[in-house]
Amino acid sequence: MVLEDDLRERILNVPHISRTTTREALLLRLPRRLAERVPLAETARVFAEKLAQAVVEADRWRHGENVRALEAACHDLSGAPEETSARPSSLSAPMSRYLSTLADELHHVELSHILAQGLVEVQLATVYCRLSCDAAISVRVRDGDIAEWRIRKRTASGSTEEWAAPTLREPALSRLLDRIRDEIFHRRFQRPTERLPVVARPLSADGVLHHYYPLSPLEAASLVDHLIIVGEAGSGKSTVTRYLAYTLAQRALGRPVATRELLSVDRTLVPIYIRIADFTHWAVKQNITRDIGTDHLLDYVAEQFAGDDAIRDALEGALNAGEAWLIFDGLDESRGSAALNANLEERYRRMTRLVNLVAARGSRVLLTSRPFATGEYGQPLFAAGFVSVDLCGMADHEIEFYCRRTLSAIGCRPADVDRHWTQLRRWIDRVDADFKRRALFVTLLCLVEYRHGVANLTASRVDLLRQAYELMVWRWPDNKRSVGGTGKELPYSVNDARLNSALEVVAFETLAHEPSWDTGSDTEDDIDKGRFYRELDVFREQMFEVLEFLIEDSGLLRVVGPKSLRFSFRIIQEFLAATHVADTGRFTELLGLAAEQTGPWAETLSLLAEMLSSDDDRSWVNKLIDAAVTTVREKPDHADSAAWVLGRLLRDEKSARMSAEYAGTVREMLTGVLVSPALNADQRDDVGRALSIVGDRRPGVGVRAGVPDLEWVDVPGGRVRLGLEEEAFAEALRLGGSREFLAPETPSYEISLDGFRISKHPVTAAQYAAFWADEGGASDERWWEAGGWPISSGPPVVPPAERNHPATEVSWYEAMAFARWLSDRLGLQVSLPTEAQWEYAARWGGPAANVPPGDALWCNGHATGLGRPNAVGIFGENGLGAADMIGNVWEWCTSAYTDDSGRVFGYPYDPDDGRESLSLSDTCYRVVRGGSYTNVDFMLRPTVRGHDRPDFRARRQGFRLVCSLAAETTGSVDGTPT
Repeated sequence: MVLEDDLRERILNVPHISRTTTREALLLRLPRRLAERVPLAETARVFAEKLAQAVVEADRWRHGENVRALEAACHDLSGAPEETSARPSSLSAPMSRYLSTLADELHHVELSHILAQGLVEVQLATVYCRLSCDAAISVRVRDGDIAEWRIRKRTASGSTEEWAAPTLREPALSRLLDRIRDEIFHRRFQRPTERLPVVARPLSADGVLHHYYPLSPLEAASLVDHLIIVGEAGSGKSTVTRYLAYTLAQRALGRPVATRELLSVDRTLVPIYIRIADFTHWAVKQNITRDIGTDHLLDYVAEQFAGDDAIRDALEGALNAGEAWLIFDGLDESRGSAALNANLEERYRRMTRLVNLVAARGSRVLLTSRPFATGEYGQPLFAAGFVSVDLCGMADHEIEFYCRRTLSAIGCRPADVDRHWTQLRRWIDRVDADFKRRALFVTLLCLVEYRHGVANLTASRVDLLRQAYELMVWRWPDNKRSVGGTGKELPYSVNDARLNSALEVVAFETLAHEPSWDTGSDTEDDIDKGRFYRELDVFREQMFEVLEFLIEDSGLLRVVGPKSLRFSFRIIQEFLAATHVADTGRFTELLGLAAEQTGPWAETLSLLAEMLSSDDDRSWVNKLIDAAVTTVREKPDHADSAAWVLGRLLRDEKSARMSAEYAGTVREMLTGVLVSPALNADQRDDVGRALSIVGDRRPGVGVRAGVPDLEWVDVPGGRVRLGLEEEAFAEALRLGGSREFLAPETPSYEISLDGFRISKHPVTAAQYAAFWADEGGASDERWWEAGGWPISSGPPVVPPAERNHPATEVSWYEAMAFARWLSDRLGLQVSLPTEAQWEYAARWGGPAANVPPGDALWCNGHATGLGRPNAVGIFGENGLGAADMIGNVWEWCTSAYTDDSGRVFGYPYDPDDGRESLSLSDTCYRVVRGGSYTNVDFMLRPTVRGHDRPDFRARRQGFRLVCSLAAETTGSVDGTPT
């Protein structure tokens, strides 16, 4: 009864609980069957009693799921008491005017106006949902309380970075820990609420229970003074900053606002919200040629409020007193013109210097950016004490929560929300994971489904952006296109195709020629109105009406100066720019621009690749290749980037249909940059996949005359050291390992090994497929161990872009059968390596090779962010000449890790203790080595002794082979992989 009484009081404390709309908002968070049991037409107390009773009764066997959902709804609709504040008596009239205007400007969702009805304005606070970032708090629990905690995040190298306690804000930290205590223990639930999703993660076997809680970006911002939020296009960065600024403004004004995510703030802070794209434009127009200072920042903000000097003075006072929270949105949008590349680094330098300058004055700072900008230009910020978090994709429960809220906010009746969500969920399950987990695209899916129904939903980013664009621009009734809400008709002379073409040209040109710091020339403006008028000249006297519609009604464009416009959504601009290139074939210009500045063009290239791959007209392929050759010839310093752009656009087999002459040119370009240090992991992956499509002719990768062509490297014999040394043991502990996990890698010892040869690469998918294609291959029982036959997996399905990737989904039995078959075909004694052979080859270079180098490009582990295997060899070779020994995929060894009884074969390695027996049953475990694309740094070491059942298959599992040192190699490949 205590829980029921507590819930009743929480419900009664929700503001406006007597209103039907408020009650519906509470019930919307609960399952439909449960919500239908609660009568709406009752007094507030009766409603609260029946709702609390129904929820507690329903949760008797459900681990408190509905109770937590109801508590979350109460928090969101009312906020915690300490999260609101009475309006300070010292709040001046100018400050009050500033905060009120800012809150009014930020209170809505930016995309809400693209609904067909046009007048619906979705409240940001209504639909905002918690996102997760890559920072997390781990707690150790002893005797019912938190005994120890750590806040960690992953660095670019995949290692763990701890946030030191002295740098954290104590009130926020205390509140976070209290919340965890309350949700885990005081409520007696085994897992925290949906607002703090738990990942079951026992970090050691010492009898202490571990819980691991991903933080939200706002929780992270509450804990540290200076934070950078990094995320891809559409990941929710701007929504987070707008919500933070809106919430702070409401708090300062003493207005009720739910801010559960924003942990305790020790005093009222004044938000100063800066869209860097707009600030950049303003700085250009002011012709500021020296470093930008806080005076310029204050001048800019004051100008947004009609030059109100009183507001400027009020903000300056807050800034000087350290009572401001500077919120900079979009560092990546402060870039310079591609034609003025020398300005690019200078622009970033000046912007980061400004951010550091305001941070040094004692105010808190939050900055957002796409990854490329912080990766290349964020070092001054990190050196000054900034920490960064990466936004994670929306989890399944976050997607559902957000969709339900959005559908309700845009006018969907509560009774229909379940139906719309059920339709959306079926479709979302079919969408690419990266696509569906970005907040922007989830919003678009909601809007399109609500407006047009599930039949018009798409799994294509391009199609979804096209639908969003059409909703914005062509949402007028077919026979009456109103302008400015006046009902005035646009004449039929306003041709849809012409307007689309004009917008596409402007989108591309303004991406290609954004302003420089050192000029205020109108010819290099965001969108100079004069330039746009020239594009709209085909509409003659209607051009002003069209422009008015694009600004006032559709929201596609916004005014940023007396003579200048800007696209409201950069992703829509990038979509239009890609469409323009696809329609006009301006490949040479695009490749030149993207080769000089790869990061800013990444989204445009990604969208263009999707457009081109669906185009039945193949003439663009040769034009694209000619453009790449021209770019390499004219801009040799950017040859690597140009080759990557080409590979990025040749994304599938359909894209790569070309003559043999062109194929040879492309193959040469791609092979030449495969391990270029100028390319990051994603770019190398793009090149490797494109090379697979056009035919990877590298030695040791393909198939010759139906037989895998393996390239071997010699491993000389002698006394070798294996196992984990003391120094490496300490480093592995620092990287996140536990003593229990590391114990099987010890002790360090010496052993004598005969020389052998090991394949340079893991066996590729094309090579493994040859085993299944051969009539005397996988179907021949001679090659199979007992327990591995009859086979069950069947022939692999190899996508054209992955023929040069490691063979995966391969069991130990299948790898052994492949080795026996290949021995017969080559006339060699080929086998899987023993774990001693494998470790020796992987450690070539001495004991130091057992410590990860901390370089994000040294192997394909978790740090690369690829999330899948890569083409073999794109991360270079070890000192022996072998590639992919660490990362990419785990590799099977002949050695057993346990016998049939479960006894572990430990170190030192003894080949005569039964571990090399091939007659063990499938209840034993076989050794796997090397780590994979799923693993963080402490797992990416050559001494790590993984193990799996011999019948186990996974995408992270592959293998390589060894043969005797006297064996002859088969030469280089001269055919295309099959």
